[in-house]
Amino acid sequence: MKYHIGIFPKLEEIRNQINTFKFLTENPFSLKMKYVDIPTTFREVIRTIGHEGAINCLSRIGDSQFISGSSDTSIKFWNLEDEELKPYECINKFTGEICCILLLKDNRLCYTSLEDSWIKITEKIKTFKKGDEINNSDDKYKVSNTLSEHTKSITGLIQLDNNNLVSASRDDKIIIWQIDNFTQVWKKENVHFYNNEKSGVYSLCKLDNNNFISGGADGKIKFWENINKNEYNCIQEFGEHNNKVRNLILLQDNNLCSASDDGYVKVWTKKDKKYQLYWEKEIKDEFITCLAGLKNGNLITGSSSTKHGIYANMRIWEKIGNEYCLKENIKKHLKKITAVMELDWGNVVSAGEDGIIIIWKSGVLYD
Repeated sequence: MKYHIGIFPKLEEIRNQINTFKFLTENPFSLKMKYVDIPTTFREVIRTIGHEGAINCLSRIGDSQFISGSSDTSIKFWNLEDEELKPYECINKFTGEICCILLLKDNRLCYTSLEDSWIKITEKIKTFKKGDEINNSDDKYKVSNTLSEHTKSITGLIQLDNNNLVSASRDDKIIIWQIDNFTQVWKKENVHFYNNEKSGVYSLCKLDNNNFISGGADGKIKFWENINKNEYNCIQEFGEHNNKVRNLILLQDNNLCSASDDGYVKVWTKKDKKYQLYWEKEIKDEFITCLAGLKNGNLITGSSSTKHGIYANMRIWEKIGNEYCLKENIKKHLKKITAVMELDWGNVVSAGEDGIIIIWKSGVLYD
C-alpha cells in the first residue's frame, strides 16, 4: 500500500529523492532512512521492554547498535537492523545492579555496579550477526580483569585519546588506568570535596588531547589538563550549580553542557582555554536526569519531578542563534528517564526506570 508522502510540508520538493529509497512505500519510518530536521514532532518508531527491571545506562557501540545495563543485573545488546528489536544477552545476571557501561576501542567491555566499587573488564567471545539466535542465554562476554582501587560505587567511565581509562566514584576519587597492563597511572583524591554529605565525583566528559572534565556533588565542574604523560592539573573550576552535577556532554559545536539536581541546564563555551557561561535554563521543580546532543545542534534533556516520582519529561531544545528554545516536551516514559543518545540514520534512543526502550525519529527524509 502506497504511503502518501504529500501530507508533510515541503516534502514535495524532495519527492524525486525520496523515490530512490526502494522500501519507502513499505515503511516510511524505516530505521535506516536519513532525516533532515525541520519543525516536525518526534515520532515514536519502536517501543520495547527487554529488561526485567529499571534501565540505568546506555552506550552506543555502532551505527545502529547499542547496549543497555539494568537493575536486573544484566547487560543486553540491541541491533536496530533486526526486523524486531529484541535483545541479545551480553552479561547475564551479574552480581549487582549495572550502573555504568563503556565499550573500549579494542571492543572490550567495561561495566560497574551500584553494589560494589569494582570495574569489570571483559573479553568478547561472540560476534553478533543478523539472524543469530537471540534466545541463547549464554554470555557473549567473559570477565578477564577486575580493577578495584575505588572504595564506593563508580559513577563515570571514559576512554582518552591515548586509550587510558578514566573512572570517577562517589569516594571522591578520579583514577586513570593504563588498560594495556591494567595498572593505575594517576589518582586524584578529594576532587570535589565539600563535606561528608556533598563529596563525590558524579560525571566525566572526554575532551581532546587526553584532557577531561569532571562534575561533583558540590556543584562544581573541573577542567583537567594533561601536562605530561600521566600528570594532570586542574586549570579551571567553574559551574556554580547548587547540587550534584550528574551530566556532562560535549555538543556538536564543542560547547560543554552540564546539568544538575538543582534543575539547571547550562551550556559553556571555551575561550582562551577557559569555559564561560553561554546559556542557562532552570527547569523548576525538576531535576535533570540525562542529556544528549544531536548532530543538528539541538539538545535533549531528560528530567523528573521533585514532587511526583512518576512524572518524567524528555524535552527537545532547538538552537536558534545563541539560545536553546523549547521545541517539544514528550511524556511517554512512565518513570524517570535515565539515558538518551543519538545513533546514525537519525535514530534517538531513550530508556528509563520503567524498563522501556523507545526509538524516536524527527524530520523529513533526504538522500
